[in-house]
Amino acid sequence: MKRWKPKIIKWGVVLLPLFTVVFVLKIFLPMISKQVRTSQFGNDKSICETTHFYTLTKKIPESPKDVAISCENFYSAFVEEHKSQIAFKELENKIEVFFFGNRKEFDEYYKKQYMRSIPHNAAFYSPLQQRIVLYWNNNTRETLYHELTHMILDIAVNFHEPQFSVWFNEGLAMYFEKYTVQNGALIVGDLDKDAVLFVRQAYKNRLFVPLTALCQSQSADFRSSQNSIYYYESYLFIYFLKHVKGNDIFLRYFKEEGKSGPCSPYALSNILQKPNVEIEKEFLAYFKIN
Repeated sequence: MKRWKPKIIKWGVVLLPLFTVVFVLKIFLPMISKQVRTSQFGNDKSICETTHFYTLTKKIPESPKDVAISCENFYSAFVEEHKSQIAFKELENKIEVFFFGNRKEFDEYYKKQYMRSIPHNAAFYSPLQQRIVLYWNNNTRETLYHELTHMILDIAVNFHEPQFSVWFNEGLAMYFEKYTVQNGALIVGDLDKDAVLFVRQAYKNRLFVPLTALCQSQSADFRSSQNSIYYYESYLFIYFLKHVKGNDIFLRYFKEEGKSGPCSPYALSNILQKPNVEIEKEFLAYFKIN
Protein backbone atom coordinates (compact mmCIF):
# COMPACT_ATOMS: atom_id res chain seq x y z
CA MET A 1 0.00 0.00 0.00
CA LYS A 2 2.87 2.34 0.83
CA ARG A 3 4.40 2.18 -2.65
CA TRP A 4 1.04 3.14 -4.20
CA LYS A 5 0.70 6.18 -1.97
CA PRO A 6 3.02 8.49 -4.02
CA LYS A 7 1.14 7.56 -7.22
CA ILE A 8 -2.23 8.28 -5.59
CA ILE A 9 -0.97 11.66 -4.40
CA LYS A 10 0.48 12.38 -7.85
CA TRP A 11 -2.77 11.57 -9.66
CA GLY A 12 -4.73 13.46 -7.04
CA VAL A 13 -2.65 16.57 -7.70
CA VAL A 14 -3.24 16.20 -11.45
CA LEU A 15 -6.95 15.34 -11.39
CA LEU A 16 -8.18 17.61 -8.59
CA PRO A 17 -7.79 20.85 -10.61
CA LEU A 18 -9.45 19.12 -13.58
CA PHE A 19 -12.43 18.03 -11.47
CA THR A 20 -12.63 21.54 -10.04
CA VAL A 21 -12.73 23.11 -13.51
CA VAL A 22 -15.42 20.63 -14.68
CA PHE A 23 -17.50 21.35 -11.58
CA VAL A 24 -17.25 25.11 -12.03
CA LEU A 25 -18.13 24.85 -15.73
CA LYS A 26 -21.11 22.64 -14.95
CA ILE A 27 -22.43 25.25 -12.52
CA PHE A 28 -21.65 28.48 -14.35
CA LEU A 29 -21.48 27.61 -18.08
CA PRO A 30 -25.28 27.23 -18.48
CA MET A 31 -25.81 30.67 -16.92
CA ILE A 32 -23.14 32.25 -19.15
CA SER A 33 -24.56 30.48 -22.19
CA LYS A 34 -28.06 31.78 -21.45
CA GLN A 35 -26.72 35.30 -21.08
CA VAL A 36 -25.05 35.03 -24.50
CA ARG A 37 -28.20 33.57 -26.11
CA THR A 38 -30.43 36.27 -24.67
CA SER A 39 -28.10 39.27 -25.00
CA GLN A 40 -29.53 40.06 -28.46
CA PHE A 41 -32.88 40.87 -26.84
CA GLY A 42 -31.52 43.99 -25.17
CA ASN A 43 -32.33 45.22 -21.69
CA ASP A 44 -36.13 45.40 -22.02
CA LYS A 45 -36.63 41.65 -21.57
CA SER A 46 -38.01 39.72 -18.62
CA ILE A 47 -36.84 36.22 -17.71
CA CYS A 48 -38.15 33.40 -15.52
CA GLU A 49 -37.01 29.82 -14.83
CA THR A 50 -39.22 26.97 -13.64
CA THR A 51 -38.77 23.20 -13.36
CA HIS A 52 -38.89 22.50 -17.10
CA PHE A 53 -38.89 25.92 -18.78
CA TYR A 54 -36.78 29.02 -19.25
CA THR A 55 -39.04 31.82 -20.49
CA LEU A 56 -38.12 35.18 -21.94
CA THR A 57 -40.70 37.82 -22.83
CA LYS A 58 -40.55 41.24 -24.49
CA LYS A 59 -43.37 43.73 -24.02
CA ILE A 60 -46.31 41.33 -23.83
CA PRO A 61 -49.36 41.48 -21.49
CA GLU A 62 -48.21 38.40 -19.56
CA SER A 63 -45.15 38.08 -17.37
CA PRO A 64 -42.54 35.38 -18.09
CA LYS A 65 -43.73 33.66 -14.91
CA ASP A 66 -47.29 33.46 -16.23
CA VAL A 67 -45.99 32.06 -19.52
CA ALA A 68 -43.83 29.51 -17.70
CA ILE A 69 -46.76 28.41 -15.52
CA SER A 70 -48.91 27.94 -18.64
CA CYS A 71 -46.16 25.81 -20.18
CA GLU A 72 -45.70 23.74 -17.04
CA ASN A 73 -49.45 23.17 -16.69
CA PHE A 74 -49.87 22.05 -20.30
CA TYR A 75 -46.79 19.81 -20.17
CA SER A 76 -47.89 18.14 -16.91
CA ALA A 77 -51.48 17.69 -18.08
CA PHE A 78 -50.36 16.27 -21.44
CA VAL A 79 -48.09 13.69 -19.80
CA GLU A 80 -50.72 12.76 -17.21
CA GLU A 81 -53.37 12.31 -19.92
CA HIS A 82 -51.25 10.02 -22.11
CA LYS A 83 -48.78 8.28 -19.78
CA SER A 84 -50.72 4.99 -19.96
CA GLN A 85 -50.45 5.05 -23.76
CA ILE A 86 -47.05 6.66 -24.36
CA ALA A 87 -43.67 6.06 -22.68
CA PHE A 88 -42.51 9.60 -21.84
CA LYS A 89 -38.91 10.49 -21.05
CA GLU A 90 -37.91 13.11 -18.53
CA LEU A 91 -36.74 16.42 -19.97
CA GLU A 92 -32.98 16.66 -19.45
CA ASN A 93 -32.73 20.40 -20.15
CA LYS A 94 -35.01 23.36 -19.62
CA ILE A 95 -37.01 24.26 -22.74
CA GLU A 96 -36.57 27.87 -23.82
CA VAL A 97 -39.70 29.85 -24.68
CA PHE A 98 -39.00 33.25 -26.26
CA PHE A 99 -42.05 35.47 -26.55
CA PHE A 100 -41.84 38.60 -28.70
CA GLY A 101 -44.27 41.48 -28.46
CA ASN A 102 -44.98 41.77 -32.18
CA ARG A 103 -44.56 40.17 -35.60
CA LYS A 104 -41.72 42.47 -36.68
CA GLU A 105 -39.44 41.45 -33.82
CA PHE A 106 -40.27 37.79 -34.43
CA ASP A 107 -39.41 38.08 -38.16
CA GLU A 108 -36.14 39.91 -37.45
CA TYR A 109 -35.09 37.23 -34.96
CA TYR A 110 -35.87 34.39 -37.39
CA LYS A 111 -33.94 36.03 -40.22
CA LYS A 112 -30.88 36.49 -38.01
CA GLN A 113 -31.04 32.86 -36.90
CA TYR A 114 -31.80 31.14 -40.21
CA MET A 115 -31.01 33.70 -42.94
CA ARG A 116 -34.53 33.44 -44.39
CA SER A 117 -38.07 34.39 -43.42
CA ILE A 118 -41.26 32.47 -42.59
CA PRO A 119 -43.98 35.00 -43.48
CA HIS A 120 -46.74 32.39 -43.33
CA ASN A 121 -46.00 31.07 -39.81
CA ALA A 122 -46.58 32.66 -36.40
CA ALA A 123 -44.17 30.52 -34.36
CA PHE A 124 -41.64 27.71 -34.55
CA TYR A 125 -40.01 25.06 -32.40
CA SER A 126 -36.30 24.37 -32.87
CA PRO A 127 -35.38 20.77 -31.89
CA LEU A 128 -31.66 21.57 -32.11
CA GLN A 129 -31.89 24.49 -29.67
CA GLN A 130 -34.86 23.04 -27.77
CA ARG A 131 -36.48 26.44 -28.09
CA ILE A 132 -39.99 27.70 -28.85
CA VAL A 133 -40.25 31.18 -30.38
CA LEU A 134 -43.51 33.05 -30.99
CA TYR A 135 -45.05 36.50 -30.79
CA TRP A 136 -48.10 37.92 -29.07
CA ASN A 137 -51.35 37.84 -31.10
CA ASN A 138 -55.03 36.98 -30.78
CA ASN A 139 -54.33 33.23 -30.87
CA THR A 140 -51.39 33.24 -28.50
CA ARG A 141 -52.57 30.42 -26.23
CA GLU A 142 -53.36 28.12 -29.16
CA THR A 143 -50.02 28.91 -30.78
CA LEU A 144 -48.14 28.18 -27.55
CA TYR A 145 -49.93 24.84 -27.05
CA HIS A 146 -49.25 23.98 -30.71
CA GLU A 147 -45.49 24.42 -30.29
CA LEU A 148 -45.48 22.72 -26.88
CA THR A 149 -47.04 19.66 -28.52
CA HIS A 150 -44.19 19.61 -31.05
CA MET A 151 -41.71 19.92 -28.20
CA ILE A 152 -43.24 17.12 -26.11
CA LEU A 153 -43.44 14.74 -29.06
CA ASP A 154 -39.89 15.53 -30.14
CA ILE A 155 -38.10 15.35 -26.79
CA ALA A 156 -40.24 13.15 -24.57
CA VAL A 157 -41.35 10.64 -27.23
CA ASN A 158 -38.50 10.82 -29.81
CA PHE A 159 -41.11 11.79 -32.39
CA HIS A 160 -38.90 13.65 -34.84
CA GLU A 161 -37.65 13.73 -38.41
CA PRO A 162 -37.34 11.57 -40.39
CA GLN A 163 -39.38 9.19 -38.28
CA PHE A 164 -42.71 10.95 -38.53
CA SER A 165 -45.03 12.10 -41.27
CA VAL A 166 -45.12 15.89 -41.29
CA TRP A 167 -48.90 15.95 -41.73
CA PHE A 168 -49.38 13.76 -38.63
CA ASN A 169 -47.07 15.84 -36.47
CA GLU A 170 -48.65 19.12 -37.55
CA GLY A 171 -52.14 17.66 -37.32
CA LEU A 172 -51.50 16.58 -33.73
CA ALA A 173 -50.19 20.04 -32.84
CA MET A 174 -53.29 21.62 -34.42
CA TYR A 175 -55.52 19.18 -32.56
CA PHE A 176 -53.97 19.73 -29.13
CA GLU A 177 -53.81 23.49 -29.51
CA LYS A 178 -57.62 23.46 -29.19
CA TYR A 179 -57.36 21.96 -25.69
CA THR A 180 -57.58 23.86 -22.43
CA VAL A 181 -56.11 22.97 -19.04
CA GLN A 182 -58.40 22.96 -16.00
CA ASN A 183 -57.38 21.74 -12.54
CA GLY A 184 -54.38 19.91 -13.97
CA ALA A 185 -56.35 18.06 -16.64
CA LEU A 186 -56.64 18.46 -20.41
CA ILE A 187 -60.10 19.39 -21.62
CA VAL A 188 -60.83 18.36 -25.21
CA GLY A 189 -61.44 21.29 -27.52
CA ASP A 190 -64.45 21.61 -29.80
CA LEU A 191 -64.18 20.93 -33.50
CA ASP A 192 -62.79 23.98 -35.28
CA LYS A 193 -65.67 24.89 -37.59
CA ASP A 194 -63.56 27.47 -39.39
CA ALA A 195 -61.22 24.66 -40.44
CA VAL A 196 -64.15 22.71 -41.86
CA LEU A 197 -65.42 25.75 -43.79
CA PHE A 198 -61.91 26.44 -45.11
CA VAL A 199 -61.44 22.88 -46.40
CA ARG A 200 -64.93 22.88 -47.94
CA GLN A 201 -64.07 26.03 -49.86
CA ALA A 202 -60.68 24.66 -50.86
CA TYR A 203 -62.36 21.53 -52.19
CA LYS A 204 -64.72 23.62 -54.33
CA ASN A 205 -61.74 25.58 -55.64
CA ARG A 206 -59.86 22.34 -56.42
CA LEU A 207 -57.19 23.10 -53.85
CA PHE A 208 -57.93 20.05 -51.69
CA VAL A 209 -54.86 17.83 -51.12
CA PRO A 210 -55.64 14.12 -51.66
CA LEU A 211 -54.93 11.88 -48.67
CA THR A 212 -52.00 10.03 -50.26
CA ALA A 213 -50.42 13.36 -51.28
CA LEU A 214 -51.01 14.75 -47.77
CA CYS A 215 -49.27 11.71 -46.27
CA GLN A 216 -46.27 12.44 -48.50
CA SER A 217 -46.17 16.19 -47.78
CA GLN A 218 -42.95 17.84 -46.63
CA SER A 219 -42.08 20.59 -44.13
CA ALA A 220 -41.80 23.07 -47.02
CA ASP A 221 -45.52 22.60 -47.74
CA PHE A 222 -46.31 23.81 -44.23
CA ARG A 223 -44.17 26.93 -44.72
CA SER A 224 -45.53 27.84 -48.15
CA SER A 225 -48.17 30.43 -49.05
CA GLN A 226 -50.60 27.49 -49.43
CA ASN A 227 -49.84 26.11 -45.98
CA SER A 228 -53.33 26.70 -44.56
CA ILE A 229 -54.87 23.83 -46.52
CA TYR A 230 -52.13 21.47 -45.31
CA TYR A 231 -52.59 22.52 -41.67
CA TYR A 232 -56.39 22.36 -41.73
CA GLU A 233 -56.58 19.06 -43.59
CA SER A 234 -54.02 17.50 -41.25
CA TYR A 235 -55.98 18.70 -38.24
CA LEU A 236 -59.29 17.38 -39.59
CA PHE A 237 -57.77 13.99 -40.45
CA ILE A 238 -56.50 13.70 -36.86
CA TYR A 239 -59.97 14.62 -35.61
CA PHE A 240 -61.49 12.09 -38.01
CA LEU A 241 -59.17 9.32 -36.76
CA LYS A 242 -59.80 9.98 -33.06
CA HIS A 243 -63.49 10.82 -33.07
CA VAL A 244 -64.83 8.79 -35.99
CA LYS A 245 -62.54 5.79 -36.35
CA GLY A 246 -61.91 5.64 -32.61
CA ASN A 247 -59.04 6.09 -30.20
CA ASP A 248 -57.81 2.50 -30.64
CA ILE A 249 -57.32 3.06 -34.38
CA PHE A 250 -55.67 6.40 -33.66
CA LEU A 251 -53.22 4.82 -31.19
CA ARG A 252 -52.41 2.03 -33.64
CA TYR A 253 -51.51 4.60 -36.23
CA PHE A 254 -49.58 6.65 -33.65
CA LYS A 255 -47.44 3.59 -32.87
CA GLU A 256 -46.93 3.00 -36.59
CA GLU A 257 -45.59 6.54 -36.93
CA GLY A 258 -43.28 5.99 -33.98
CA LYS A 259 -41.48 3.03 -35.56
CA SER A 260 -37.97 3.45 -36.90
CA GLY A 261 -37.75 4.90 -40.38
CA PRO A 262 -40.20 6.94 -42.48
CA CYS A 263 -43.86 6.02 -42.18
CA SER A 264 -45.46 4.59 -45.31
CA PRO A 265 -48.04 6.87 -47.00
CA TYR A 266 -50.25 3.77 -47.06
CA ALA A 267 -50.01 3.04 -43.32
CA LEU A 268 -53.55 4.32 -42.78
CA SER A 269 -54.79 2.08 -45.56
CA ASN A 270 -53.11 -0.95 -44.01
CA ILE A 271 -54.57 -0.27 -40.55
CA LEU A 272 -58.10 0.50 -41.75
CA GLN A 273 -58.01 -2.24 -44.40
CA LYS A 274 -59.22 0.18 -47.06
CA PRO A 275 -57.51 2.04 -49.90
CA ASN A 276 -56.71 5.69 -49.22
CA VAL A 277 -59.31 6.72 -51.79
CA GLU A 278 -62.07 5.05 -49.76
CA ILE A 279 -60.80 6.55 -46.48
CA GLU A 280 -60.78 9.94 -48.14
CA LYS A 281 -64.40 9.50 -49.29
CA GLU A 282 -65.46 8.74 -45.70
CA PHE A 283 -63.55 11.77 -44.49
CA LEU A 284 -65.21 14.05 -47.03
CA ALA A 285 -68.66 12.65 -46.26
CA TYR A 286 -68.22 13.08 -42.49
CA PHE A 287 -67.33 16.76 -42.78
CA LYS A 288 -69.85 17.28 -45.63
CA ILE A 289 -67.14 18.41 -47.98
CA ASN A 290 -68.41 18.25 -51.57
